Amino acid sequence: MRQTIRALGWTIKILWIITLVFPLTVGLSLMELVNSKAIGFQEPTASFSEGQFHFSAPFHINNTGFYDFSDINLTVLAEAKNKPIARFSQTFPKVSAHSVLDASYEISFSLEEILSRNSELLFNDLDVNLNVSLFFRIAYLIGFGIASNLTMPWGAPFYNFSLTSIRYNSISQNVSVLLSFENHAQFPVNGTLLIEVVSDKNELLGSYSELVNVSSDNAFQKLFEIPVEEPSKITETGFVRVFFESIQIFEWEGRLID
Repeated sequence: MRQTIRALGWTIKILWIITLVFPLTVGLSLMELVNSKAIGFQEPTASFSEGQFHFSAPFHINNTGFYDFSDINLTVLAEAKNKPIARFSQTFPKVSAHSVLDASYEISFSLEEILSRNSELLFNDLDVNLNVSLFFRIAYLIGFGIASNLTMPWGAPFYNFSLTSIRYNSISQNVSVLLSFENHAQFPVNGTLLIEVVSDKNELLGSYSELVNVSSDNAFQKLFEIPVEEPSKITETGFVRVFFESIQIFEWEGRLID
């Protein structure tokens, strides 16, 4: 009987020790996490390919504490001028105690999504805000979350976009269109540019397409001569529509004939 009581006493003492030590070591792990550079996000980069914009940024979690990190979830919200662009969420495997997770998050969205959510990104230089939140569990029990805000300068791929010198030549039966823009983006503007001339009755008068490749920090300017297939359909006023990778990005309305 005495041995049973003695064993029970030792069990209670051990449980008390665990009860006292566990929150202390968890607290030390959290202090180590907060006071050091245990979690770091690097500057994001942008790219464009096959009609998709991509944001990518590496990050790391250096677990120097006493317990594993589990149920890791990273959520990123990209926005410009308080208008959301895209949302990204991803889970990652656990980070064992005294180990490092090196990973990256990527956000992708289409040219069409850009136009519907914030078309200024195509034509104006802006700051894109990335609101990053990270949640995980310590020792598989205690939930912990942190939030960070990153700002990425965004250079517009079609900065200072303009259509000028738009006139119909009755002799050549062409519509002249001077198109120009500057590529301020980190990536080249590489894709098919399509120009359509449309009458005020919304009838297609002529079109011209060309593959363009404009490097970062370079300008594009070209005078396009677009043949009108049926001159009898020409109207005094009309529209010029510009498409990039099959997505309409710009429309001009005005006089075609002086």
